[in-house]
Amino acid sequence: MKYQKYIIIFRNKFLHLCLIIFLLASNSCSDFLEVNPVEDISIKEQLSNKTDLLEALNGSYYQFRELYATESFYLYGDYQAGNISFTPYALGTNKGIVDVGKFDNVYNFDDLKTESKFSSFYANAYSLINSVNLILEFVDALPDATEDEKDQIKAECLSLRAITHFHLARLYSQNYTYTSDASHLGIVYNTKRLKVGYDYPARLSCKETFALILEDLNTALGLFKTNQALSSGKSYTYFNKISTKTLLADVYLWMNNWQKAYELSDDIIKNSGISLTSKANYVTEWKSDNSLSESIFVFPLRSGDDKSAYDGYMGYTNASTYSSYAISGDILTQFDATDIRKKDLTFTQNLQVKNGAVYVATPYAFSYKFSGLPEGFLYRMSEVYLIRAEAAARVNNFSQAQNDLNTIRSRSDITPILTSTNWVEDILTEKRKEFVFENKTFYDMARTHKNVSRNLGCTGIGTMCSLTYPNNKYILPIPQNSIDVNVNMKQNDGY
Repeated sequence: MKYQKYIIIFRNKFLHLCLIIFLLASNSCSDFLEVNPVEDISIKEQLSNKTDLLEALNGSYYQFRELYATESFYLYGDYQAGNISFTPYALGTNKGIVDVGKFDNVYNFDDLKTESKFSSFYANAYSLINSVNLILEFVDALPDATEDEKDQIKAECLSLRAITHFHLARLYSQNYTYTSDASHLGIVYNTKRLKVGYDYPARLSCKETFALILEDLNTALGLFKTNQALSSGKSYTYFNKISTKTLLADVYLWMNNWQKAYELSDDIIKNSGISLTSKANYVTEWKSDNSLSESIFVFPLRSGDDKSAYDGYMGYTNASTYSSYAISGDILTQFDATDIRKKDLTFTQNLQVKNGAVYVATPYAFSYKFSGLPEGFLYRMSEVYLIRAEAAARVNNFSQAQNDLNTIRSRSDITPILTSTNWVEDILTEKRKEFVFENKTFYDMARTHKNVSRNLGCTGIGTMCSLTYPNNKYILPIPQNSIDVNVNMKQNDGY
């Protein structure tokens, strides 16, 4: 497989950050690297002109794709929430439920700090952050770039930095309203390049963490120009003003800042030029090899291994070839019979499950999502409508909430809701159905202080089928090797 030249970053001993000049077939660094004394000179030379700096930015987007396309992360919001059932082994005589070795401890809310299933995500996330910080450090000195070009590069880097910190915060810090003043532990927020043996950053409070996320995003919005920094590729695979506004609306939703979430989502719906995918095209677009017309921000998948892996996460070919994951009964039972998201985007197959010495034909529901699409979604217009709906309901604008909720329901060919005793719950339920397999639900459960209750589908793997809020296990442990080498790093409670 051929890769372009990328400049990534040095690997810091306590945050596991990497410096490599050429990205080879392996996409992460697993061992500590010593820093060469001429590192600063080398980096300055590599980032001294626009062409090479844009290659570095391209490399950062590649890192971003590699980070988010991982199976354990992209399905996290679904398997933790109970949207996923685990299928039996496809081959051999032992057709027990699949042993989910990729994230079994995480699924059981018992990730190990010494052998965390997310340790590579943690390391690679900070590696990405350091990459964009290097670009931000050198972009203003470019002799062959215009001021507009520099501003666009900075805007995209600040957005990449913000979204990566945002996801780190949601994985490693309790939700924003866990304490009334958000004074609980947040994460390390890196706004500059780190130096080995010199920088030992401490975790900020959650409030401080999100203040920096907001600062980065609002600064980025003031810098975006018309043209994307990189000339190749679709615009929605790079950060632009619309995708950054969408991210910012999501951040405000996480912070319970309903007014800001409403204003941003309203602006995107009215002024972005992006429309919801129509009912007539919804199913066919999911099954096609093209993008959804409502795409706002996606990460592209390679045409080979990545694309087949995504289909493999949730697809079915025949009785001996199917994915490890199906849609759980917990979520499937929430769909109306006429809902095209169930009727036309899911299908049921009987699989042979070994129960003692007997094989039992057991129905499993598979999804057509990603069966054709070459991309993984971070944001699409359906979510913007549901952000506006929830924000409106939170400030008692029930008419707007009802209209937005029913826009999504009508597109799915189900009956509009005319009256409700709890519009917020109706909206969250609709969001869970709309975004199954898109890494959303568990985060919504955490920020709205909901218990996790897995019923239909929580079999054959561990014993933790429920979790009561509040609980230390709503977040993951900081990998122990980061604790060991950074005297200022604090571990999460319960680990």
